[in-house]
Amino acid sequence: MRLHRALVATLLAHCGGTDMPSGDAAWARVGGGRYVSGERPAAIGAERVTEVQSPNDAVRAGQRGKVISGRASGGAYTVALGLDGDVGYWIVPVRSRSVLTPGEVEWDVAMDLAATLPPGARALWMQAGDAQGRFGAAARLDLTVQSTLPAAAVVIALRWDVDADLNLIVVAPDGSTVSNRGVRRRDGSLVIVDPRVGPSLDVDSDARCVRDGRRAENVAWSSRVPGAYAVWVEAWSLCGFASAHYTVTAYDRGVPVAMASGASFDAAPATPGTSTEVLRFEIAP
Repeated sequence: MRLHRALVATLLAHCGGTDMPSGDAAWARVGGGRYVSGERPAAIGAERVTEVQSPNDAVRAGQRGKVISGRASGGAYTVALGLDGDVGYWIVPVRSRSVLTPGEVEWDVAMDLAATLPPGARALWMQAGDAQGRFGAAARLDLTVQSTLPAAAVVIALRWDVDADLNLIVVAPDGSTVSNRGVRRRDGSLVIVDPRVGPSLDVDSDARCVRDGRRAENVAWSSRVPGAYAVWVEAWSLCGFASAHYTVTAYDRGVPVAMASGASFDAAPATPGTSTEVLRFEIAP
């Protein structure tokens, strides 16, 4: 059986679910596939994913180009795949007939993971689809999502969903401000800080729209600093995107103590460096 591109295109266009072209809200994003919102397909077909290959089952939030490949039974035209707990899944065409395993077809994907993907165990499921768009039983790959938080007593973490240039700004209990401009006193003077002690910003992610795949910034203190904190998010540039959705989470010794979510939207005229206060919280003595 030859794989007909027109048939595969039709299957990608009409497989069940609610179409959401970008998939920006999903934890997993797959280039060259069609995004479908909602739960995974019902297992009513006979085709199967017969093998799954992954160079490394440890991944991190914000990772780009995670390669996963494998084989499926010979009647498969597509493979649907997604993460457990995600808001949708992806459908991709199979690539070609397997040379090493006659009677089967090969498939592969390069998957980007959102910066908002929570750490911990997370299963990736895969289902092979036939010419009628029916999907078979799911195969499973167990992944471990590694934490992107620094090992510190107090951490304030900003995560966002697209390659925009957002900046995390934290006002500490002593009134100093921590940002990509360094640590500054109330009067604006620069404080020289040992980054091993803090406070410090780990990275200026996607600075000036140069994509680094992280979409994440952390301000951390190695020791607990009790008192009141204020957190701002600066939308320096949306880098061509219509919006950027973000989440800010504050951690005290690894335990979340406060969280806020929001969004920055493209506006005309654009105002670089627009900042919004998104969170206030206290660390108890």
